[in-house]
Amino acid sequence: MFGFKKDKSPQTEQAQAMTSAPEQSAEPGQKQGFFARLKQGLSRTRHGITDGLADLVLGKKAIDDDVLDEIETLLLTSDVGVEATQQIVADLTGRI
Repeated sequence: MFGFKKDKSPQTEQAQAMTSAPEQSAEPGQKQGFFARLKQGLSRTRHGITDGLADLVLGKKAIDDDVLDEIETLLLTSDVGVEATQQIVADLTGRI
C-alpha cells in the first residue's frame, strides 16, 4: 500500500542519486568555518591595500597632493573607515 518493501526501479534510484549528489558537492564549501572565511577575507583586503600602495608609491621620489588623494581613495575603497583614513592622511601630510 505505501510501497515500503517494494523493489525500487532503476529510474527511482537514479533520481535519488541525482538529488543526493548536489548535497555532497555543497558540503566541502560549507566545511570552511567562520574564522577561515574571516582570514580569507582579511587576506584579500591586505593584498588589495598593499598592492595598491605599492603601485602608488614605488618609483616616486616625492609624495605630493595627488598621491595623497590616491592613498585616501585607496583606503576608503578598502573599507578602512572615514575617521581612520583622515587620521592616516593627516599624519602623512604632517610628516611631509
